[in-house]
Amino acid sequence: MNIKPNQWRKPPLYSKLSGTSRAITKFWSTLFEGLTWPYIELAMRLWLAKLFFGFGILQLTHWQVTLDLASQENPIPFLAPHAAAALSTAVYLICAALLVIGLMTRYAALPLLALSAVTQFRYEPFDTQLFWMALSGWFAIYGAGPISLDNLLRRGLGDSAVPLVPAIIKFSTWLRLRGTPVYICLLRIWLGVSLLVAAYANTHKLHLETLGRWLPLDVAVRVAVPAAWCGGILLVLGVGTRYVATALLACLVISSTVDPRATDSIYLLMFLAILGIYGGGRVALD
Repeated sequence: MNIKPNQWRKPPLYSKLSGTSRAITKFWSTLFEGLTWPYIELAMRLWLAKLFFGFGILQLTHWQVTLDLASQENPIPFLAPHAAAALSTAVYLICAALLVIGLMTRYAALPLLALSAVTQFRYEPFDTQLFWMALSGWFAIYGAGPISLDNLLRRGLGDSAVPLVPAIIKFSTWLRLRGTPVYICLLRIWLGVSLLVAAYANTHKLHLETLGRWLPLDVAVRVAVPAAWCGGILLVLGVGTRYVATALLACLVISSTVDPRATDSIYLLMFLAILGIYGGGRVALD
């Protein structure tokens, strides 16, 4: 029996590394996406719902103040101030309630995203509002997780004879499969650029107020400068996204224990958790 010389060759190093990486990624996905993600997603959804429901209650119980603010900073520019105040209050209350139970989650997240965007780009910008927008956008694309009424209805009505229902469910499934990797990619780059800009500002003692309308710099500057430089570059490139995001999450948790402004950092923790579980998205060196 003749054996060719190349049959004795060992697999190239990159093949071994690639196989090991795939095995680790599969284990990571099984462990975190399958076991912990349903509860993380539920906690994120409840947190967002609690905030917006609180806004609705606050507007409802201080109605005159709400009307006065609407006359100065109309949350829905194409409506009269009184109508805009009533509609924004209803959106906060109803959409927040839908988020809690996970019913029509995508359609509940879109109005909340729109209201936050109007305030951020027309009136008063601040970091937490950027995170509300990004989190609302996540639910508008991904939808609700396993612990939701949407998930129950999706399984029960997939073959329904009700007009348009199967088509809507099919579109929702397509949007999750195709849209989520793209959104995660954009989210990764956005967070990476925020960390790099914050690291540059910290290094050179700069105040970049104009970029604060687009980037969550007040929160990003709380990450240690070396971690921000390294993590920001790796996130933008999409290299080792799961591990970089997990390391940054751990660093932020440790730093938040001694930072009295830790409540703002919780949003960054949420998005790092998403990247830690799902990786770098559609376009990444991973």
